[in-house]
Amino acid sequence: MDSRLGTDLVSAAEHVANRCRDAVRSGLGSSDTASICSSLDYVQSLLFQLEPMMFVQRLANQNQLLACVQWLGEFQVLAYLPVEAEDGLSIKDVAELADVPEAQLCRIIRLTTMGGFLREPRAGFVAHTALSASFVRQLAQLDATMFLSETVAPCMLRMAAVSQCPQGEGFLVDWSSQRVQRLWSSFDGAMGVGPLLSRGLAGAGVILALAESHPALIFVVQRQSNATATAIATATVTPATTHNNLYLCHRTHGTPQTINDAVLYLMRVPATVPGSVRPHIEAELHAHLPVLKAQRSAILILTCPLLPEPGAVLRQTELLARLRDLTLLQLVGSGLLTLHELVELVSSIHDAHGGLVVVKQLHASNSAVVGLAVRYQPLLPMTG
Repeated sequence: MDSRLGTDLVSAAEHVANRCRDAVRSGLGSSDTASICSSLDYVQSLLFQLEPMMFVQRLANQNQLLACVQWLGEFQVLAYLPVEAEDGLSIKDVAELADVPEAQLCRIIRLTTMGGFLREPRAGFVAHTALSASFVRQLAQLDATMFLSETVAPCMLRMAAVSQCPQGEGFLVDWSSQRVQRLWSSFDGAMGVGPLLSRGLAGAGVILALAESHPALIFVVQRQSNATATAIATATVTPATTHNNLYLCHRTHGTPQTINDAVLYLMRVPATVPGSVRPHIEAELHAHLPVLKAQRSAILILTCPLLPEPGAVLRQTELLARLRDLTLLQLVGSGLLTLHELVELVSSIHDAHGGLVVVKQLHASNSAVVGLAVRYQPLLPMTG
């Protein structure tokens, strides 16, 4: 074994052991789980350097696990198993309920149990583990897996062929399908972005908390609507706060901003049906240009999930961002923007008298979402 590789392996393994001990003492949280998984991935990558064939075997295992979970979901096998039953059900009975071949079901169960998905409490019986039961309790997890197997995986394997196609050809996903949109939303959430950005009232809990704790401030939440040709300027009071300082109104995407006296504008890039986000951001920046110009002290905070630079965020955060970036590239031919590209896009929005500039960047090591503080800056007068 290479001495440096051996040293790295020992160090990484000790780091995993220490993180596990600390997590057990203080209580395991989601951030601890992500950190430990990231460290284990690193240990595994070092082991692959020693035994490259294990890398191929791991790929085969992950592909088969995906196929098995998709099969179990397709035939509703997981739903037939009682979530709380320790003894489970006989494999024969489950096969009859799901109307699937018993021999094939048995093979699939045996493989998934080795990955911690399902278990055999005794010979010929199958029961849920905490992992598989979560796919019944939280159907979004199963939806995400179905989208991964039905849509993402085929597009992944066509990446080489699509690279030879003219721009815009070769992407065969039917985004008009309600099922595809629902599964995509769940998959995007599993990649660590969707739930925050795809809701109509993104961060509603945060907004309500701010409104409650700052009764002297007025909060206006705009929902984008495609039902009207122009923005609806009339805001209606929502009953969500007792202070009556939280308002809701609608504005069609890309139409001029009608709230012209705000001190702070918050603009979140939605993560709905995937596609190039550049036109969406560009249209919204143009929509806010007049109000930012009229009120020079006003700031627009633009938040957007980006493709981080190597090492700029935590390893697990970067991994999820790169997975999402490549997935978008394979599905629609357009990945995530980089920070440099987003700053350039903001700087390209201008009129004859000035333009938008980034005055501050907001980062967090545990998130690929970056916030840009944007203001209108007039052109400097020419001096001769």
